[in-house]
Amino acid sequence: MRFKKIITVYPERIILVIALVGLVIHGIGTFNAPPDPDVEKTTAKLAKSKQLLATNPPLVFPEVNYHATLQKKWDKLASAPEMYNGMMYRPTIPTVVYTVTAVAPKKVIQPPIMGLLTVDPQIPDRIVITWTKNTQISIKPLAVISGYRIYRRVAGEKQDKLLTEIKSSAEFSYTDTDNMQPEQQYSYYITAITDEKPEEMENGKTESVPSAAKQITTPENVRLNAEVANPEQVYMSIEKYIGGKWLKTRDYFKKGEKIGKGKFETEYEITGIKEGTVDISIDPLNPQKTVKKVFFRITLKHAKTGKEITKETKPVTK
Repeated sequence: MRFKKIITVYPERIILVIALVGLVIHGIGTFNAPPDPDVEKTTAKLAKSKQLLATNPPLVFPEVNYHATLQKKWDKLASAPEMYNGMMYRPTIPTVVYTVTAVAPKKVIQPPIMGLLTVDPQIPDRIVITWTKNTQISIKPLAVISGYRIYRRVAGEKQDKLLTEIKSSAEFSYTDTDNMQPEQQYSYYITAITDEKPEEMENGKTESVPSAAKQITTPENVRLNAEVANPEQVYMSIEKYIGGKWLKTRDYFKKGEKIGKGKFETEYEITGIKEGTVDISIDPLNPQKTVKKVFFRITLKHAKTGKEITKETKPVTK
């Protein structure tokens, strides 16, 4: 009676009790259920994969750095490796560093260009030398010119003489007055110089090659004139350049004698005295009226050069 009353009055309690009993039975059945083989296989594979990943991590490619790689290999080779708990000696390999040093090209000095050589007959004891700077384009670097050297050679001599060194690159003329002789040939050439270091120059020289040479001959330093003469002797006037001035003297000289005496002595001698005549009109209104006048032709010969010159006296009435 009581159980029936409970079912009738409290049906929800009966349902709750039944549900709890079912859950307990289901739990007991699940706890005691045999293991699932698929689950075990999957679990084992997962564990093995984790173990493989732990012992064999995936490759990570580093940034390519050839210098660092070579350095590591070099350091490894340079160290003494262990072999069977012993040390094998390996000498340290020194590090070799290669460097490229730029070599500056050697410089050149361009020689000047010779200009004119001039001598004034009124000033026969000096020669003016001129030149110009060489502006020719060069494929090599050019040295800075600091001055010039002038060389001279006298005809008949074998050696060149350094006349002077001009320590200026802005001067382009020079007057030679060094022991100048009349009627003498002189040859000149010029070089350029630099103050730069010899090791920077081509061939280690700070002087250029010579310019083209030029020659010039000095004029005479005497002037001769026959004023009056006779078949035996001649009255000569002599002008000679002495001490920078033209000086003059007069004297009589015979055939075969050298013209001049003392400081007025010359290299000429009289080799011939010839008389000649000429008809000269003395009346402009009557050209037919003439008088005969006489003159003398004097032949002079240079003792050194053999050059001959002829001088004539003025005509005089005989």
